[in-house]
Amino acid sequence: GSGGDGGSKWQRFGALGGVAAIGIYTYYWLTWAERRRRQQQQRRLLGEESDANAASAVGGKYTLVDVATGTPITERELQGRWLLMYFGYTFCPEICPRELKRVVSVARRLEARFGTAHQFLPTFITVDPHRDSVSQMREYLAEFGHADLIGLTGTPEQIRNVANRHRIYAHRSDSSSPGADDYLIDHSMLVLLINPQGRFTAFYDNHRSTDDIFDDVAQHVVDYERRLASSSSS
Repeated sequence: GSGGDGGSKWQRFGALGGVAAIGIYTYYWLTWAERRRRQQQQRRLLGEESDANAASAVGGKYTLVDVATGTPITERELQGRWLLMYFGYTFCPEICPRELKRVVSVARRLEARFGTAHQFLPTFITVDPHRDSVSQMREYLAEFGHADLIGLTGTPEQIRNVANRHRIYAHRSDSSSPGADDYLIDHSMLVLLINPQGRFTAFYDNHRSTDDIFDDVAQHVVDYERRLASSSSS
């Protein structure tokens, strides 16, 4: 009868809905699993470089645009200061603002601890050169209230180069809206510590607490100064 047909239709609809739900769940699980795999691999690679004292393999030459002046800047011009480097983008809805606040907080605490003898520069490098223009980044970074917060952008080729040199993963999300300027970027969530000689020293993922990062960076600064003093006296 008609009641039976209606029931079978609802059953088929429910079955299709169940299959769709399983498909969506599987897609998001695989996406999460792949992102986690990449992050673990990256932490392992960076950790091996740090532990093996082969820090020269991370970092290197690059030319970008300093958003404060709108002029080119190279890695050599940033030497002489400690850099707390974070790769992200201004349209990032939650993680980048949170991590930048942590970076700025650590920099301020380090300045209070070591005084004017050292300079600690929170450094934000975009992974979204298409949308992160000089004016866009300048306006965005002003919200964090740190006069020495450096913002760096560049051409897509320049951004790819600096990201690759620092082992940073960045990829436009496949699940983004098809709109030309409406998309998310899946990227590494790491703070890199670069010493005054421009060498990669340590990295911190988003699971490390602000206190932990501060303590570790402070110890690196003390160790660095001790090595300099030792080499100059010998």
